[in-house]
Amino acid sequence: MTPYITGGDGVHSFEREQPSAVPGVFEAGTANVAGIAGLDAGIKQLLDGGVAAAAAHQEALARIFVPAVQAIPGIRLYGDFSGPRVGVYSLNIGDAESAVVSDILWQTYQMATRPAYHCAPLIHQALGTAVQGAVRFSFSQFTTADDVRAAVRALRAIAAM
Repeated sequence: MTPYITGGDGVHSFEREQPSAVPGVFEAGTANVAGIAGLDAGIKQLLDGGVAAAAAHQEALARIFVPAVQAIPGIRLYGDFSGPRVGVYSLNIGDAESAVVSDILWQTYQMATRPAYHCAPLIHQALGTAVQGAVRFSFSQFTTADDVRAAVRALRAIAAM
């Protein structure tokens, strides 16, 4: 049977064909059961709290995060910030490897971020980040303004290193 979905796995992100060896050969077709359950719970919570309230919260966090990070010398923040968006932000600090920055954020500031290629090699090629990847911050309705300010302070300190 010909697979419906093909492409790299979490280890070989830049491969255009699905790996032939286990476990990668199974990744594209394996159902993300935990993700589906989490999506269900998230939708229920979003509907209970209101979509407008969630959007307003994300916009309030963006008004803190985006200008503050854009003002830090050496940080490249990727994306279009001209209108509303979800609370996901990708950035790099100079030429530092994204995994190193993410490790510092975790070990020094207890901030969990996602470094590397985010299973999206083509966007990293387009952004010119195929070598270093990017550090991704993801804000939710549980993220506070104080959390965002702490992230900005941490980024400022790391950029000054």
